[in-house]
Amino acid sequence: MKIKIKIAFLAKLLLFLSFSTFASEKPNVILILSDDASPQYYSHSPNLNYMASKGVRFTKAYAASICAASRHLLMTGKFGRETGCYHNSFNLFLKNDVNRHLTIGEMFKASGYKTAYFGKWGVAGDPIHYDYTMLWNPDYLQEGLESPSTGARYWNPAIIKNGQALNTTPRDYGPSLFVDDILKFMDDNKDSPYTIHYGMVDPHAERGHDWPKTPDLKFPSDKKQRYKNIIRYGDILLGKIIKKAEQSTRPFIIIFASDNATANEGKQEATVNGCHVAFVVYGTDIHKRGASNSLISFADVLPTLASFAEYGKKIYCDGLDLSSYLKGESHFTRKRIYSNIGTSNVYISKRHSIEDRDFVRGNADGVFRFKNKITSKNSEYKKLIRYGSYVNGSPLKRSDRIFNSPGGRAFLKFWIALGKKD
Repeated sequence: MKIKIKIAFLAKLLLFLSFSTFASEKPNVILILSDDASPQYYSHSPNLNYMASKGVRFTKAYAASICAASRHLLMTGKFGRETGCYHNSFNLFLKNDVNRHLTIGEMFKASGYKTAYFGKWGVAGDPIHYDYTMLWNPDYLQEGLESPSTGARYWNPAIIKNGQALNTTPRDYGPSLFVDDILKFMDDNKDSPYTIHYGMVDPHAERGHDWPKTPDLKFPSDKKQRYKNIIRYGDILLGKIIKKAEQSTRPFIIIFASDNATANEGKQEATVNGCHVAFVVYGTDIHKRGASNSLISFADVLPTLASFAEYGKKIYCDGLDLSSYLKGESHFTRKRIYSNIGTSNVYISKRHSIEDRDFVRGNADGVFRFKNKITSKNSEYKKLIRYGSYVNGSPLKRSDRIFNSPGGRAFLKFWIALGKKD
């Protein structure tokens, strides 16, 4: 009898120790960012919905309304005041190297992770903190290869793998190549914690073209359906990543988000719709909440992941550590959201929003349109304005020092001319 009790006790002890060991391991982290898709376009994505049902789908997640500003915010947790990246064109003229700041890649590398970056980079500077890279190069002409590809993202894609051009063919589909390599990286590094940052090239339209045929799916004549097919096939590939992560003996976290709204639905506009993005988190230690209307900003990603990675150093950024919310240990996220594009700003709380569009969006006299909106006596509007000033300083004006630099003057001249053409 005593022997049976001892055996049962030992079995329970071993089980407890195995769970304790598993819980103490750093999770593998996979961060996936799609390119140009409003949240509603993922409503028929079975694998993303599976993630949402097992974890958290934030219905009020916000980035910037344009690519470079969103990616800078995601990688550094900082708004334009710190990075100088207010817009794709700002990024082009001012050459704001993202590596002047602590980035997600640098944080993970310092935390003992194997690091890999796949797909679209989209910011100034190079992915220097990643052990492995497979990048889409939008400006690379693949001269001398079997079939030249000038910046193609889908068929016959322009891809640089660890600094070397891939010899792709018209039979190669970019998203499939990236995901195949991601799965291999996951297999090759299963014995150590790893992080994968996957900047999807889809569902953004091909340069100078609409959306192409996708593998294994019919090619409809309707452009909108072709766009949906791109998303659908991307979801099929997402399913492969989810399955591989679930098969691992290590804990994991998968984050799926989009960088900004779809073109003609708020992209490049200082609107709530423009910076409203898809955002789903699923993983071993992620508390199952389903749909959540709690506020979350791209600025929160770096400090939150640093907590999961046990980074151990203080991070100076504009984001909040929301790891306790994701683990189910608290119900708090944040009270207010700030977003910016160019010299325009968006302020959001759960019940209020202010859209501030100034000269950078074509209103060249620099009059701030939100002034008519804050005549309300509701104090929340004033709190939103104060919050935006706190995290990003005063709204940019034409007299701001950023426009006194050579790059700033070039940008200002370019953008005012563009506004006049519109």
